[in-house]
Amino acid sequence: MNTQLLRSSTAIATVLACLPYLSLKVAWILGIPIGIPEASALRDPSSQGLALGANVLTLLMDVILVALILLLTRPFGRRVGATPLLFVSWGAVGLLAPIALGFAAQQAARLLPGPGSDPPAPEFLDPWVPLMVYGGFTLQGLGLSTLFVLYAVDRWGGLLGKPLTTASAPPHRTPLRLVAVLASVSALITLSLQVMWSTGSTIGLTESMAAGQGVDQLLVHAIHAAFTISAMVGVLLLAFGTIRLPTWVPLVLAWVGSGAMAGWGAWSILSGLLLPSGAEPATPLMNLATTAQLLAGMMIAVAGMHWLAERWAISGPPTPRSSRSAADQMSPAK
Repeated sequence: MNTQLLRSSTAIATVLACLPYLSLKVAWILGIPIGIPEASALRDPSSQGLALGANVLTLLMDVILVALILLLTRPFGRRVGATPLLFVSWGAVGLLAPIALGFAAQQAARLLPGPGSDPPAPEFLDPWVPLMVYGGFTLQGLGLSTLFVLYAVDRWGGLLGKPLTTASAPPHRTPLRLVAVLASVSALITLSLQVMWSTGSTIGLTESMAAGQGVDQLLVHAIHAAFTISAMVGVLLLAFGTIRLPTWVPLVLAWVGSGAMAGWGAWSILSGLLLPSGAEPATPLMNLATTAQLLAGMMIAVAGMHWLAERWAISGPPTPRSSRSAADQMSPAK
């Protein structure tokens, strides 16, 4: 398929995947309780202010996603600096990737014989709402990932395709290694707890979480553990790696993994601050896991940007593929 056709069709499909969620959020903000059962806690008058704030925030997050899609696909996106695009894409992919994998794993678990899902819980939302929302998030994650890959290859393909060991060692390798080690130590804290909870342990969980620790929640813990491992492997390869891998391999591992860690760590902290009065607060171990997750994700992202900056300083900024092709056509040797 033509690259431009793939980019355009993926952008349209991704924006369309945002519309059901955006429509639902607009309805809730306007006070239309579509998809919310009569007995749901979301209809509690005492929590309406908090619910409105959460709905406005998540609506704005999806609007930002639509704007990001335009920046990644339209010519004016090239006039935007790399740093803000990388940061927003990093956060968006980091939030969406665990949802996409978790939703797919949970639906697959339901198809398996035996207890493939959690026991029924009191109705919070109509059954079709989570399917629509998480199905939409999955499509958004796949679409955004595809668009960012196309954008990155077009803009930085000359660097991403080089072997990891091609350039000489950056002059500030020691600070990079120190940050990578500190980040990995922090990541190991949250990883150990994620693995423990993914195997069925309820140590350190709230009473309500421990009571609802079924297949769905075990899969969520396992998937977050996988992203933590991805981030650790990626940053350690960048800092210490002598394996002749393409540069994009450790960068993708570190970028997606750290985005998931920092994004969900920040979201968990924000959610804890916005808990309604009387709600069950997180335990000290849960707070430890969340804090370590956020810190490690941020440090790994900083280490990755540091590695890229030094690699560019050694070999020069990568030439965009489109510019390289034009130069090749004008070369007398051609």
